[in-house]
Amino acid sequence: MKKFKFILAFLLAVSITTAQDYEIMFTASGETSTVVTVEVENLTKGTSLTLGGFDILHLLAPSGIESITNNNNNNLKIYPNPVKDISRLEFYNSKTGNVTIEIFDISGKKVFGTTNKLLKGTHTYLIDGLKTGIYLIRVISPDYNYKSRIISLGGNSSGANIIYYESSDSEIEEKNILKGNKNIVEMEYNDGDVILLKGISGLYSRIVTLVPTESQTVNFEFILCYDADGYNYTVVTIGSQTWMAENLRYLPSVSAPNVGSNINPVYYVFGNQSTSVETAKATSNYQTYGVLYNLPAATVSCPVGWHLPSDAEWTELTDYLITNGYNYDGTTEGNKMAKSMAATTLWLTHGNEGAIGNDLTENNKSGFSALPGGLRNSGNNFIQLESDGSWWSATESDEPGKYWRRIMRYYGSTVDRYYYDAEFGFSVRCVKN
Repeated sequence: MKKFKFILAFLLAVSITTAQDYEIMFTASGETSTVVTVEVENLTKGTSLTLGGFDILHLLAPSGIESITNNNNNNLKIYPNPVKDISRLEFYNSKTGNVTIEIFDISGKKVFGTTNKLLKGTHTYLIDGLKTGIYLIRVISPDYNYKSRIISLGGNSSGANIIYYESSDSEIEEKNILKGNKNIVEMEYNDGDVILLKGISGLYSRIVTLVPTESQTVNFEFILCYDADGYNYTVVTIGSQTWMAENLRYLPSVSAPNVGSNINPVYYVFGNQSTSVETAKATSNYQTYGVLYNLPAATVSCPVGWHLPSDAEWTELTDYLITNGYNYDGTTEGNKMAKSMAATTLWLTHGNEGAIGNDLTENNKSGFSALPGGLRNSGNNFIQLESDGSWWSATESDEPGKYWRRIMRYYGSTVDRYYYDAEFGFSVRCVKN
């Protein structure tokens, strides 16, 4: 019995110290004023979900008890949570009839239960009298079975109680739910977790990363990054620069790897041997990794208002990430920021400490979303798909005819800098003018 009490106290202490109740809402500016969908990744936990732009993302710490961590319906809301005195229980009743509300403690013992006939609509109850601890709340009718959990910090001893508070107009509430602007979507979160948000509205998309410490509104500034083929790219702002968050895919023509030039633009798609643009665009490599460009092609292919970054602009990006703690070990000096730039998928795995391929879920804290698109070399071969990513700069090195590039490798933690002949085929990321 003493052992059980100790374990119970430990679980309560962990839950109370890590429990969060943050709500994230979304707005849009720039080319459109509406957010249609938001893709959410908890990069620290490796979890993801998608919600509507009018929905509210509710970040909650896991309680450590599987049966009460998940709210299995977005129409049930408890706030504030954790609670010290009185909390509100709000839910949508889809049909007039009997509704049962039950509260269970951490051991599974029922501490309160009531059944009432409720009209169709949204109903609010007040909950009080909960002792310090974690509780499961269930709301049951013939048409639904909602459940969630509440953490009490108040130390009340009067005993659990639920009092009916109010109902809203059912017709208005039904319209709101159909519009989707009342949905509360829960996601497990602890302080320090990195959240990546991708806001989407039609052709426009933007990535924002943050470490929430309070409820807030995230604004997605949707901007044009529109190539000559009519494709609009996902973008991300890092420091004072705005970058494409995906590889350039503009493809006016395509060549097999045995065609090369230091002077004329040449475009490649990894693995493609055809000269048909339609055939090359139909490949999964094109759709995933975009196009490989020789330097003359790279300099003329960015969308209007964007350009091929200089070597100095690449350095500005990596220096910003280093000095702002994006190194894999949290330090602010040394070149160890590749994980923060690499995407969470498609890279080969590797056990080196801090390597891109060592636990992909810890990648991409900057939102840059770098992919291992391989390259076309001077030997007329496509190589290093899924292991390396290489990107051109517009800056010529001290050796005439050779230009700087940046490279990331699945087994490394660094973003390296080398110069190569202009005939090589590398990926391209454009930066906003």
